[in-house]
Amino acid sequence: DAPLIAEGRAQAEEARAAFADTPFDVAYSSSLKRALETARIIADLEPPRLIVDDLCIERDFGLMEGLTRAEINVKFPEVVYLPVGNSHFSLNPPGGESFDALQARARQFLEKLLARHRGQRIVVFSHQDFLRQLHGVMRGLDPMQALESDILNCELNQFHLAADGAL
Repeated sequence: DAPLIAEGRAQAEEARAAFADTPFDVAYSSSLKRALETARIIADLEPPRLIVDDLCIERDFGLMEGLTRAEINVKFPEVVYLPVGNSHFSLNPPGGESFDALQARARQFLEKLLARHRGQRIVVFSHQDFLRQLHGVMRGLDPMQALESDILNCELNQFHLAADGAL
């Protein structure tokens, strides 16, 4: 649960101007420090106005959490990586979350939002892997296809969903 680094704070400060006139009705955030700090910088939001929900927390990397790629290669040589663009995604983090499980959690989060806030404008402060899968759910992509869409730090995306939840 690392806080934002200086570069992340600078990105959030820069994004604040782009977000300033964005209307929204409700805001959600992961409980991780960097997501909460991003919400505070960009939208001046903190709990309880900001709803903290661990369904939108970053992917669980299990026993790989906190390790460098070199350490993972030594300690867990069985981990398989899938190259997509400039990234290499671990497909089987020991004790961690698969992309199928992550997308299922993203789907559960979206269904929760639609059940509670249908017709409202919702802001979500989360993390790259989770957001890739959330975007994938909304676009009808499978978990591997969802990895092909890069999401930059502090990128503002807007989706308009029909009453039935379709994009």
